[in-house]
Amino acid sequence: MNTIVLNDNTQIEAHEMLGIGAIKTVVENVAAIQTLKDNLTSENLSKVVIKNDAALEIGEYTDLVLNTTWTIKWADTGIEVGFGLHEKTDMERIMETMADHDAAIGDMGEAISELAGGAE
Repeated sequence: MNTIVLNDNTQIEAHEMLGIGAIKTVVENVAAIQTLKDNLTSENLSKVVIKNDAALEIGEYTDLVLNTTWTIKWADTGIEVGFGLHEKTDMERIMETMADHDAAIGDMGEAISELAGGAE
């Protein structure tokens, strides 16, 4: 069983893993599915380490993205949850940069408005 170690050191036990795009884990209840999803943030996916059964690092990834498709299946030992990750595409990087620029432009506009309002 591999262990996925997120940037904040959260660990996810991968009961089955056919690469980062096909990961299966088992959780105890429905609330744990939400906790799993909440841990798979952009910040936590900025650096991901995969370790094997012997706790040896077998892979390290940066700038991963959570796929939107999930599978959920009731199992004898809990709820089997399948999800995938992928490396950011060039388009995703461009969109992220554009969003950062939009935010900076908005901040600059607010600052100019405050300065203009303060000059009266």
